[in-house]
Amino acid sequence: MLESVEQFTLKQLSLPAKLVVTLFLLSVGLGYLSAMVQLHFKDASKGNPMPTASDVVARYAGEIWPPVSEAENSEKGGTEMGNNTTNNTTHKATDQANPQKIALKVGEVVKVKTIFTARCLLCHQENSETAQDPFMDKWDKLAQQLEPKAETSKIHRLIIADEKVAFGKDSMVAAFTKKSIVDDMKWKEQLKKNPEALLIAEREKERLGLVAWLEAGAPKEAYDQDRFVVPEPKKDQIIAPKGPRKPNAKNRQISVESLTQSTHAHLLSFSMLYSLTGIIFAFSSFPSKIRIIFAPWVLFFQIADISCWWLARLEGIGPYFAIAILGTGGLVGLGLMLQIIGSIFSMYNKKGKTVLVGLFLLAIAAGGITYIKVVAPQLAEEKAEK
Repeated sequence: MLESVEQFTLKQLSLPAKLVVTLFLLSVGLGYLSAMVQLHFKDASKGNPMPTASDVVARYAGEIWPPVSEAENSEKGGTEMGNNTTNNTTHKATDQANPQKIALKVGEVVKVKTIFTARCLLCHQENSETAQDPFMDKWDKLAQQLEPKAETSKIHRLIIADEKVAFGKDSMVAAFTKKSIVDDMKWKEQLKKNPEALLIAEREKERLGLVAWLEAGAPKEAYDQDRFVVPEPKKDQIIAPKGPRKPNAKNRQISVESLTQSTHAHLLSFSMLYSLTGIIFAFSSFPSKIRIIFAPWVLFFQIADISCWWLARLEGIGPYFAIAILGTGGLVGLGLMLQIIGSIFSMYNKKGKTVLVGLFLLAIAAGGITYIKVVAPQLAEEKAEK
């Protein structure tokens, strides 16, 4: 007959060991809190502390949420052009000038090569002082960036990105205005003579012209001659949209490359982290039924969360998996909080728990003050900007 073995618990740890474990768990909690702050700045729409359902669906499924029917979209003036180009012409200029004056017209001539030279080649030219790969100063190099199709190429995606996307690897829209280094001084000089809205409108037409060229298949002869004539719109296309335009969620969708990188990081590093917090909780003084549920809780829902990241890319049902991310992510946070607080309180006696309660109350008070003094004004500023 097997003899029963007394279970080891966190209370049996020495005081130095308890302090190390406590600080480790608190560090994990602070790290998770900083991740939430990052999530706000990276994925949440302006004015919202955390990503909304529409933010998450756009990020992982690349679709509008709630769904908008074609009839509703038409009534709102949101008819799409080709790869949603005209729906992505949203720009600062639309708030300052008539959008109709910014839109392209059939038959209008676009100097494609000149636009590339003025807006792209300062950085993407091999012999420039600010040379950055990829280089596009020769047609053969530029053609590589237009594969497999110009209208679905990376260049196209970068110059029709949503205005919310920061300038960088996911958006080059600002290269036509404030990030256009070659014209920075000229820009300031021109502002003395012309209203900013007119200058932005001029640059916006350049961007739209380049987009139109790409969606026409990026004809080489038009590039060589520096003359592209805006064609008649194809079926279901419009060159000069009227009224408000529906945002294009596809441009906010995380790329497969970035999603793979995030999956790799979470499944390796975060799994190790959550295993440690789970094992620590497994040796707490709570009843075995509670420990059986909550010790593996975070790991389980992390796997479910990451699975939803990929399932959200499925056609048709993808947005529903994207919305599920709100639930799985919330359950990960809830489980981690229970593991941290439960494990810490399990280690100490009544005096220690009294001290912990005092410290947690101070932390809550500090968090409340931070929210009132920092977070709330930040959210209000974002809403005003929006």
